[in-house]
Amino acid sequence: HHHVLAHEFVQHGGLQMIVDKRFLSVEFACSDDDLAKEPRAAHVAVDALLVVSQLARLSKEYYPMLHRMSVCEDLRRLLDRGAPGVRAKACNAIGNMARHSSAFYDAILEAGILP
Repeated sequence: HHHVLAHEFVQHGGLQMIVDKRFLSVEFACSDDDLAKEPRAAHVAVDALLVVSQLARLSKEYYPMLHRMSVCEDLRRLLDRGAPGVRAKACNAIGNMARHSSAFYDAILEAGILP
């Protein structure tokens, strides 16, 4: 069931929409009132992170698409400046990206997520 939905989401341009709208950018996720603990835009960023995390968790067949998104740079920035809920989901996404193989290890290191 989840695999079918994930496949349809990807096939119908869902990942491209996340890229085009910059839903994983720290500028988007923190665009509302900086004093707010969880800005409204942060909820959209969390949803985008859930998609990335779920795709990475489901199958390594989605790794090439996630690589093309250059998601690691955005994840590092969200870990530095994102709202608490965004930071937590970014951590989940990183963990799921390492689930099936070491395919993302170099990108994670190059982005400065891990020393």
